[in-house]
Amino acid sequence: MSSADGLERAARPGRTRGIGVELWERATADRSRAGPTLSRGLREARALHSVERRTVQEVIFGLIRTERGLRALVGDDPLDVWLGQLVLSGLDPSVATEERPGPWASLCERFEALPTALRHSVPDALAERLEAQLGGEEAEAFWQASDRRAPMVLRAHLRRAGTRQRLEERLRQEGIETTPVGARGLRVEGRANVEGSRAYRDGWFEVQDEGSQRLVDLVGDGGGTVLDLCAGAGGKALALADRGHRVVATDVRPRALAELEQRAKRGGVRIETLLLPDDAVPATLARRRFDVVLVDAPCTGTGVLRRNPADRWRWSPERTSELAALQGTLLERGASLVGPGGRLVYATCSVDRAEDEDVVQAFVDAHPGWEVAQSVRTWPQRDGTDGFYACVLTASTSR
Repeated sequence: MSSADGLERAARPGRTRGIGVELWERATADRSRAGPTLSRGLREARALHSVERRTVQEVIFGLIRTERGLRALVGDDPLDVWLGQLVLSGLDPSVATEERPGPWASLCERFEALPTALRHSVPDALAERLEAQLGGEEAEAFWQASDRRAPMVLRAHLRRAGTRQRLEERLRQEGIETTPVGARGLRVEGRANVEGSRAYRDGWFEVQDEGSQRLVDLVGDGGGTVLDLCAGAGGKALALADRGHRVVATDVRPRALAELEQRAKRGGVRIETLLLPDDAVPATLARRRFDVVLVDAPCTGTGVLRRNPADRWRWSPERTSELAALQGTLLERGASLVGPGGRLVYATCSVDRAEDEDVVQAFVDAHPGWEVAQSVRTWPQRDGTDGFYACVLTASTSR
């Protein structure tokens, strides 16, 4: 978090506080667009120096994680909520008292005594759901881990770098210190503009969380054909291509596929891309069969709240049910494209059984020829990674 001087500057009248409070009000005015609103607002805040901009960013993203509890203790006034977050971040309460009367001296103690949903600023139903699935202590550990800043992890692109060690040494020469994690990962130590490095421009690595890399490990190396049915911007498709697979990447979003194509060009791998309609598998794809079909399905993102904290504003039981129905449909579509002896890999970045085990079980119940061969979960509180679920399904040849 920012220094004591930075926190005090953010508490006093001036551009840091003024821009920060205004940006917070804009984000909460339309919570469905909070992420883009904050990203655009921070880019456009040219009056702020880099240190001030970082302070505003840290305070606002901290607020997303504490807002419900702060409003319960200090009310709805944006300035009071702003000052409350500064106190929780380490601001001397006496500084806040000089600016506005409030319960600043006892705020931290009272905040820690709040119920889970308020303290971690999540919907009551979501807190109750995860406590029922994980138990109270484990759920609390999950929320604490989800409130921390996520580490930056890189995946060595061996087609360019040759080995992870070569990438590690090249980054060190550029002033970026890393620590090996997983099979091909490097965790960045401290802050670094990795995408501004020459190693990145030369395609030696991609930014990819260790949990996501473990999902790719399930598929493994080889020269088979892989369909990434919900590829997005292609992090997993790129990793699979780097492992020697022939990859077809599909999605319903043209801009995501365009970004994937640029990343593939930088990384020196060939990936076939195909834009899908929203509601069907086109005939050109339906005729094909693949050794592996990856269904990395759209989900609520409860496993990546530490990276996308505003996603907690979009969560609801109704949305979870709608997504579970979509996930089941995508799993069915993916299964129809698996060749004889092939594998169907289902994955989400959710930690909710309703989007994970329950979806898989419903699919297996409806398709007796399929069975679960392997499954894996990663957790921020246990593994230090994002929260991912992945399941490998295989089928008898008689299906």
